[in-house]
Amino acid sequence: MKTFDVILLPGLRLREDGQPQPEMRLRARKAFELWEKGLAPKIVACGGDAAGAGVSEAGMLRRMLIDMGVPDEAIITEDASFITAENFRNAARLVGKGARAALCTSDYHMTRAKLLCRREGFQVKGFKARTPLSAYKLKLRLLEALGILDALCGWQSEGAQRPAPVERFKNYLTRTLRDKGK
Repeated sequence: MKTFDVILLPGLRLREDGQPQPEMRLRARKAFELWEKGLAPKIVACGGDAAGAGVSEAGMLRRMLIDMGVPDEAIITEDASFITAENFRNAARLVGKGARAALCTSDYHMTRAKLLCRREGFQVKGFKARTPLSAYKLKLRLLEALGILDALCGWQSEGAQRPAPVERFKNYLTRTLRDKGK
C-alpha cells in the first residue's frame, strides 16, 4: 500500500531543557500513524539543534519514533537545518528531488510547509497534526502568516534576507511567543 516514498517530519524547537514541546509529540505521533498504515517505508526526521539544547530536533524525533515502534533503519535523520525551508532543502538532498512525500506537520504550519516542499521538488500531500486551539496557537498563526510572506517573497532562499522592519516585527513576535509558550 506504499503510496509515498517518504514521510517528511519537520521538527520544532526544543525547550531549553532539551525536551520536546507537546506539539512536537503530536507531529511525531501523526507520522508514526502514517508509517504504521504503510503509507511510506521511511520517515525523514528534520531539524538541527536550534535551541542550543545539545540535541537536535531530528534526534529527538528519532527517539520518539523508535519508542513508538518505528525501526531505526526506517528513519532518516536530517539534523543540519534551523528553519523550515532548510528542512526540506536538506531532505531533498537526502532522498532526491521528485520524491513522493507525505508531509506531516502542525495544522497551522501546513500551507507554508507544502509550498516549501514543492519548491524543493517534492510531490507532496499534507497530513495535519491537529494542535489544540489556544491564544498561543492564534499567535503562532500570525507568525506563520509572516513565514508564508517570507516564502512567497523568497526571503527564505539561501543567502536572502528579510527587510529590516519585517525582521524586527518577526523578532518581536518570536520573543512574545517564546515568553508566553513556556
